[in-house]
Order: sequence, then C-alpha cells, then structure tokens
Amino acid sequence: RYISVTGVQTCALPISLQKIPYIVVVGKKESQNRMVSVRTLGSENQEEMSFDQFKQKLQQQILQKK
Repeated sequence: RYISVTGVQTCALPISLQKIPYIVVVGKKESQNRMVSVRTLGSENQEEMSFDQFKQKLQQQILQKK
C-alpha cells in the first residue's frame, strides 16, 4: 500500500491503527542517498537504512514465519 503525504507525522497515527507493520518513507533526501526511513509498528522511532538492508530484513522475517 502506498500513501503519498507531505509529512510522515500526519499519517503515522492512522496507519499504525490499521496495524500496518512498516511505514516506509522515501523522500527527496532518502532518494538522493539511496536510503529509506522505516518506522516499525509499535515503535515511535524511525530508522534509516539502505533499501537493500530493508529488503533483507523483510526476507528474513518472511523465512522465520514459514
């Protein structure tokens, strides 16, 4: 699901109420640095990581659930 907003804080609460596991933000800064900002469900902190790191994190979680 992709949501376009002007500010992450504006949409973080409604999204977290839907129990979406990750909020992933790719803005101008992230795009230039080939990074993503990620907020995990239940956390108030954002973590910045490369897209490849985030992809690996997701793949590991998927394998753990099988």
